[in-house]
Amino acid sequence: RVSGKGGPTLSSGKFAVTGGSDFQLKAMHFGSGGYIYVICYDANGKNLGAPYYYVPETKVWQRRSIAGKLPANAVKCEILLRNFTPSVANGTWFDNIKFYSK
Repeated sequence: RVSGKGGPTLSSGKFAVTGGSDFQLKAMHFGSGGYIYVICYDANGKNLGAPYYYVPETKVWQRRSIAGKLPANAVKCEILLRNFTPSVANGTWFDNIKFYSK
């Protein structure tokens, strides 16, 4: 559950990736609207940008899926889950989060 004031955030922590590969992230989501960020880093730890994906409010569990291409020089990524409307539906809930790249 991601809740609280000021846009609370949960992080996956950094994990190794192969730069330039396609990725897909799948998750279950319930509650207020939120954002999923895929932040990538180069070998020096420089943030290569963070594309983000909005997930709208839902009162029932919904399957969410996003896809994209990792930057060519990415060696690590992390997933951030963010709730920007904590007063709605008592927070944003995510479950069964999976990240695939090929």
